[in-house]
Amino acid sequence: MADGFKVWTNDGSILTIDENYENLSLYTYGTAQTSAATAGSAYGLYTLTVSLPSADMPQLALRTHDPSQYIGIVGTSKGGGTYTFLIRSQGGPVAFDWYAFTIPTDIVPSTYGLKIWRPSDRRLVFDTGMKWMRVAGQLLGADVSVALADSSRTYAIAFAAAAMNQTRQWQNWPDTNPAVVDQQTNIIGARVLGGVLSSLSMRVDVTQSSPGAPSDIGYISNGVAAFLALDVTGY
Repeated sequence: MADGFKVWTNDGSILTIDENYENLSLYTYGTAQTSAATAGSAYGLYTLTVSLPSADMPQLALRTHDPSQYIGIVGTSKGGGTYTFLIRSQGGPVAFDWYAFTIPTDIVPSTYGLKIWRPSDRRLVFDTGMKWMRVAGQLLGADVSVALADSSRTYAIAFAAAAMNQTRQWQNWPDTNPAVVDQQTNIIGARVLGGVLSSLSMRVDVTQSSPGAPSDIGYISNGVAAFLALDVTGY
C-alpha cells in the first residue's frame, strides 16, 4: 500500500483505504409516503425522482417508518441525470425515508477532515466528511431472511436487483369476446424488523378483459431479487 491507511473495525476486520478504495456516499435523502391502498390491490405507490450532476446511476435505499412494513421497487427510468423510481409498499399509505448514494466525485467535498485522492487521475476516493454507504447484510431471493449482527442500529434497504415476475392465464375460452384474463404480479419487497433482513413476494391479482388473444399469455417476466441492508444510523 503506497498511500492510504488501515482501519480496524469493531468486529476485528481491517478496512484498507488507499488509492484502490471504492465506495458510494450519501448524496441526498428525504421522506415520502406511498398512496392509500386501492380496493382489491392492497398496495400503495409512490413515484420518486432523483437528479444527479452526472449520469452515474444512484444506489437507492428505503426505510419504512413502521419497520414491519415491506417496501420494494417496481421499476426505474432514466432521462439524462434524472432517475425516476416507482415504489410499492405492502398496503398503504406507508411513510418512508429514502437515501440516494452515488460516487464521491458527484458530491461537494467537505471542508474538514482527512481526504485521499487516487494518484493516477487525482480522483477523490475518500473523505471523512462524507457519509459512506455501510453494508451490514445481504439477501438473495424472495420469502427468505437473514439476521444482522446488531439489532440496535438503524437500517435501510438497498435494492441491488429489484425483481418482478408476472403471469397471465385465461379465465374463459380464448375465442370468447371479450376474453377474460387473470394477471398475477409479484413485486419483491423487503424490510428490517428486529435486526432481521427479510423479503416477501407482494402479490397482486387483477382480472381484465382482452379483445383477443394476448401474445404474452403464460410466464412473461422474471428476475432474481437481491437486497442489501445499509446501516444509516446518524444519517
